Amino acid sequence: MLSTELRTIENQLQRDDLMTVQRLDYVKTSVLVLEEMSKLPTDNCDVLVPDDLGTLRPIEVVVYNDLGPHPMGIPSHLYLAHPSVSLALAESLGLLKLSDEQFNARDDDDVDSFQMGEDLSTRISGVLREYDIEYSSNEWVANADDAGASQVSIIVDEATYPTDGLMNPKMAEYHKSPAVVIYNDGVFTEDDFKGLGNIGKGGKGGNPNAIGRFGLGAFSFYHFTDVSVAFSCAIIDANRPSF
Repeated sequence: MLSTELRTIENQLQRDDLMTVQRLDYVKTSVLVLEEMSKLPTDNCDVLVPDDLGTLRPIEVVVYNDLGPHPMGIPSHLYLAHPSVSLALAESLGLLKLSDEQFNARDDDDVDSFQMGEDLSTRISGVLREYDIEYSSNEWVANADDAGASQVSIIVDEATYPTDGLMNPKMAEYHKSPAVVIYNDGVFTEDDFKGLGNIGKGGKGGNPNAIGRFGLGAFSFYHFTDVSVAFSCAIIDANRPSF
């Protein structure tokens, strides 16, 4: 049986003397087995999926990473699927996606960070009434300063982008209009990520030296758009040698 083959591979991957090349070969073999299993009816009880460290784990604790490299906010009881697991295979197996799990399956320690005691739309409306649009850029600069950034850039992006592969098909309509991108070179931390869930508090309430303590920087975007997206990126220096 295919599930028996996965159990055999699981045992081999637990060997202390396993070479890196051998581990990779076993992971590749497990993916091939999963591709065959995905073509057959199964209740997923005996399905093991390789994680990004090359260990086979029960399918219910493995999530497909659809958020790009170095995602944050991963619940401690979940593991990212190995990169050799394709999106097509993940969907065939019914593998959960990280974008779906990040706010729905958190540890008890993380839950408090995402308790929204006030309705989000109500809070946003209140902030927009109290703080004029002309002060929005001040909030963006304050956020950058709190993050230790050395520069802030405001970019108007008038390009249109493909709508294939969006996490939510409803987002397609928003790819037809220009976007304003507010960029700074500060570091977006795990605490910043959690702070986005603290409505009206932000992630800097415990830092008396922070300028943007009240989350107004994030809310001010709604003066300009109904769809506000926060993201981080890695900047690669082309002049720096790679190893």
